[in-house]
Amino acid sequence: MKKRQFAFLLLVVVLLSSCSILQSSSSFMKIEQGMTQQEVISLCGEPQYKRFDEVGEEWEYRAFLSNNWSIIVINFAEGRVVALDMFKEPDQSIATLPVSPVNPPITGISPTYPPTQRPNQKPGHNRPSSQRGMSDKEFTEFYNSVRSGFSSDRLKKVRAVDLTSAQCQKLIGLFPFTDEKIEAMIEMYPRVIDKQNYYKVIDLLTFTSEKDKVRASIERYNKNNR
Repeated sequence: MKKRQFAFLLLVVVLLSSCSILQSSSSFMKIEQGMTQQEVISLCGEPQYKRFDEVGEEWEYRAFLSNNWSIIVINFAEGRVVALDMFKEPDQSIATLPVSPVNPPITGISPTYPPTQRPNQKPGHNRPSSQRGMSDKEFTEFYNSVRSGFSSDRLKKVRAVDLTSAQCQKLIGLFPFTDEKIEAMIEMYPRVIDKQNYYKVIDLLTFTSEKDKVRASIERYNKNNR
């Protein structure tokens, strides 16, 4: 009898917890520009992370939205909401080891070109690269550093290190908007170790026109560095 009562109480706790998560999730859709920090807390509770500088403050939440765990980033200026980003939490299961493709669909990309210059840089403004890459532990630390920083600083960080294509795939998930994803893909490419696999990163984009934009920039880079 006692076991049944315990099981029933456990079920009630689980159901209440689930309802709490769903309620918290739907609350994010009610956030509007101009709301105060206290109004946001009343709707969504305290954030998991807080960041600030001389310009403003950034709060980060994690919630279950549309059958996926998502990251919600809210930006404040002078104590009021000025921006809100929602994006699916990156898949933690993406392997960090490169896998050789059968038929890479991108022409003009070669793993032998020295990744010392960003695609948008002019010749002569090269940047040294060790091409050592990161271990799994180093990448986990780097990923958490990029994720916990301001959105505006993420691009600066990801273009300054040597990465595998699989690691780039995971980092792209930290950029919520398509324009940001495209810029990050272009900036990360020169320092990617396994360039033959970079088509997998580009395939994360939805539309052909978006993919073509990245491919065109990469092909210009390869042409200039032959």
